[in-house]
Amino acid sequence: MSNVSMTSFEILNFVECFSIAYRILLIMSMIVACVERSFSKLKVLKNFAFKKI
Repeated sequence: MSNVSMTSFEILNFVECFSIAYRILLIMSMIVACVERSFSKLKVLKNFAFKKI
Protein backbone atom coordinates (compact mmCIF):
# COMPACT_ATOMS: atom_id res chain seq x y z
CA MET A 1 0.00 0.00 0.00
CA SER A 2 1.47 3.34 -1.01
CA ASN A 3 1.17 6.43 1.09
CA VAL A 4 -0.24 9.24 -1.09
CA SER A 5 0.07 12.75 0.24
CA MET A 6 -1.36 15.76 -1.53
CA THR A 7 0.16 19.18 -1.21
CA SER A 8 -2.03 22.13 -0.32
CA PHE A 9 -1.69 23.41 -3.90
CA GLU A 10 -3.05 20.14 -5.29
CA ILE A 11 -5.96 20.20 -2.84
CA LEU A 12 -6.81 23.80 -3.75
CA ASN A 13 -6.57 22.95 -7.44
CA PHE A 14 -8.96 20.01 -6.95
CA VAL A 15 -11.42 22.17 -4.99
CA GLU A 16 -11.29 24.89 -7.65
CA CYS A 17 -11.94 22.39 -10.47
CA PHE A 18 -14.78 20.81 -8.52
CA SER A 19 -16.29 24.26 -7.88
CA ILE A 20 -16.17 25.16 -11.58
CA ALA A 21 -17.74 21.82 -12.57
CA TYR A 22 -20.51 22.30 -9.99
CA ARG A 23 -21.29 25.80 -11.30
CA ILE A 24 -21.42 24.51 -14.88
CA LEU A 25 -23.83 21.77 -13.79
CA LEU A 26 -26.12 24.31 -12.10
CA ILE A 27 -26.02 26.65 -15.09
CA MET A 28 -26.83 23.80 -17.49
CA SER A 29 -29.88 22.80 -15.46
CA MET A 30 -31.13 26.41 -15.51
CA ILE A 31 -30.59 26.64 -19.27
CA VAL A 32 -32.55 23.42 -19.85
CA ALA A 33 -35.44 24.70 -17.73
CA CYS A 34 -35.45 28.02 -19.62
CA VAL A 35 -35.48 26.26 -22.99
CA GLU A 36 -38.31 23.97 -21.89
CA ARG A 37 -40.33 27.02 -20.79
CA SER A 38 -39.70 28.70 -24.14
CA PHE A 39 -40.92 25.67 -26.07
CA SER A 40 -43.98 25.48 -23.82
CA LYS A 41 -44.81 29.13 -24.56
CA LEU A 42 -44.21 28.52 -28.27
CA LYS A 43 -46.65 25.60 -28.18
CA VAL A 44 -49.30 27.78 -26.49
CA LEU A 45 -48.82 30.51 -29.12
CA LYS A 46 -49.03 27.98 -31.95
CA ASN A 47 -52.25 26.51 -30.56
CA PHE A 48 -53.70 30.00 -30.11
CA ALA A 49 -52.79 30.94 -33.68
CA PHE A 50 -54.36 27.78 -35.15
CA LYS A 51 -57.56 28.32 -33.17
CA LYS A 52 -57.85 31.87 -34.55
CA ILE A 53 -57.61 30.67 -38.17
